[in-house]
Amino acid sequence: QLEAKAAQTRNEMETARLEQQEAARKDAAWEAFFQPRKVCDNPPDSDTQVECGNAHMRAKREFEERWARGEIL
Repeated sequence: QLEAKAAQTRNEMETARLEQQEAARKDAAWEAFFQPRKVCDNPPDSDTQVECGNAHMRAKREFEERWARGEIL
């Protein structure tokens, strides 16, 4: 029974490791996919801030859709 528990723990740890690797890969893909405009680093007014936020949301939506279809590796 101890061996079965140890095997289960090893499997859970491996699954967690693979999930962390996949999350890191996805984060890196997002960073490569979306590069905000320089003005978005420090928006000068609320209109620009809204535009930057909208651009981010549109890009994130497109990224997630393409990621789910396997178009982004």
